[in-house]
Amino acid sequence: IGPDAASAVIPLTTTLKDPEWMVRNAAVYALQRIGNTEAQAALKQELPIYIQGLQSENLEERLYAVEGLGYFGRFGSEAIPSLAKTMLNSEYLAEQYKGKEPELEKVHNWIANQAVFSIQKLRSPGKKDF
Repeated sequence: IGPDAASAVIPLTTTLKDPEWMVRNAAVYALQRIGNTEAQAALKQELPIYIQGLQSENLEERLYAVEGLGYFGRFGSEAIPSLAKTMLNSEYLAEQYKGKEPELEKVHNWIANQAVFSIQKLRSPGKKDF
């Protein structure tokens, strides 16, 4: 994907409104890879929604927001402080659930680990690791 896929920007921008975070994450990834002015504008508009998703009470939504932020590449660096806060909060919660609620411990550990991975991707946007 690259500038030659510019004709896909409008349909992908529409896809950003899909209720399924997995679908939206795929659109974010594709827009970041296209990288033209229109794709950048769509990502800039979507970024606050993803940052807000980090605070969701719905753990699945929070998981997808953490993962999706890593797909923003060079367009998502302003999300790093929010991801770091989410990571620390999830590490704390995982520790609180340890031995009491194994599933919640597992989910919060996954969120914390994914936050680290997403921060690394935002700091090294040229790296082809996804």
